[in-house]
Amino acid sequence: MRGAAIGQISDEGYYKLRITLKNLRYASEFFGTVFKRRCKVRAFLQRISELQDLLGTHNDGVMARKLLAELSVDLGADAEVASGLMRGWYARSVPIADAKLLKRWKSFKRCDRFWNV
Repeated sequence: MRGAAIGQISDEGYYKLRITLKNLRYASEFFGTVFKRRCKVRAFLQRISELQDLLGTHNDGVMARKLLAELSVDLGADAEVASGLMRGWYARSVPIADAKLLKRWKSFKRCDRFWNV
C-alpha cells in the first residue's frame, strides 16, 4: 500500500503522495455521489483533506528552504530578518505537521471505505 512507511519517505515522496491523495479525493467526490452512505463519503473526504493539508505544510517548508537558499545573496538587514522568520516558522511547523501526519495516516488506513458496502 502506498504510504506504508510514511515516516521514512523522502520529501519528493511526500509530494507524490499528496498528488495521489488529490486524485483520490477528486475520484471520491465524483463517484461518491452514487453511494447511499453520504456520511461515510464525507468522513472519507475529510480525512483525505486533512492529510493533504499536512502534506502541504511539509511541502511548503521544503520549498521555502530551497527558495531561501537560492536567495542567499546579501539582500540587506530587513531581508535577512524576514528570511530568518520564515526559516524559524517552517522549522517549527513542519515537524508538528509531520507528527500529526503520522497519526492521521494510521487513522486513514483503518477507516471504512465508503465503497465497501
